[in-house]
Amino acid sequence: MSHPVGWFEIRASDVHKASRWYSQLCGWEVEPMDGMDSVTVNTGGGINGGITGDGADVTVYVIGLLQTDPSGDGPTRHVLFYLPVSDILTRAAEHVAAHSQRLADFRSRGMLLQVGTFGEPQSQGSMSVFTSRDAAEAFIAGDPFMLNGLVERHEIRSWDLAW
Repeated sequence: MSHPVGWFEIRASDVHKASRWYSQLCGWEVEPMDGMDSVTVNTGGGINGGITGDGADVTVYVIGLLQTDPSGDGPTRHVLFYLPVSDILTRAAEHVAAHSQRLADFRSRGMLLQVGTFGEPQSQGSMSVFTSRDAAEAFIAGDPFMLNGLVERHEIRSWDLAW
């Protein structure tokens, strides 16, 4: 039984330098992720991955360890990326409880799967994984952080779950 590569991650100390190098060497298309020190990689051959700026190693996932849905009908999730305003630490205190309650409400209804911040949340932001685009958009529409100008920019991306 063969075990083809399903996904790879390259961790580099300088994402932009590594992205240029791999792009030139291998002909890969790279796309920066807004507000993050990461890029997604399209190899043009069906095996894609990412480059991130938090280390110096490579991880390759094979299907024997990472089972993809051979039908191509794996669930699609929607990831919401938030990049906060530069002065969020001085402005967020009065809105944290309401923001946290909104997260808890969406989670209790099964619409929100995960929430977390990146290494340095004030500069790298945070992300939330929703079960649908509608759920992510509904969250944004009433989020106290959004309503009170604590988010500089946000983005929703579709994410096809492999396992």
